[in-house]
Amino acid sequence: MREVRGVGTLVPLKILVVATNVEGRVTNRYVLPGTPLEVGTPMFELANPKIEQDLFEAESGLKGAEADLVNLARDARRPTAGATIRHGAGALRL
Repeated sequence: MREVRGVGTLVPLKILVVATNVEGRVTNRYVLPGTPLEVGTPMFELANPKIEQDLFEAESGLKGAEADLVNLARDARRPTAGATIRHGAGALRL
């Protein structure tokens, strides 16, 4: 890059607008204007308290559902009252 001095206004050759599909507030900026980027390079970080709360609730629901699954699987392996357990030639009535 070359340093140029002079009086006037510097105007960009090209202006690009970056849009997102979610609302949020920019909390971190990782690049400065004019920085060359490659595909996939993060430019900034957005914060959205509503989305963060939704994620927390979804993760909590998932943990609860996983615990329910473990309990159901354990209960399914447990013999029920009145069941007959067969082992070899004999049988045991509960």
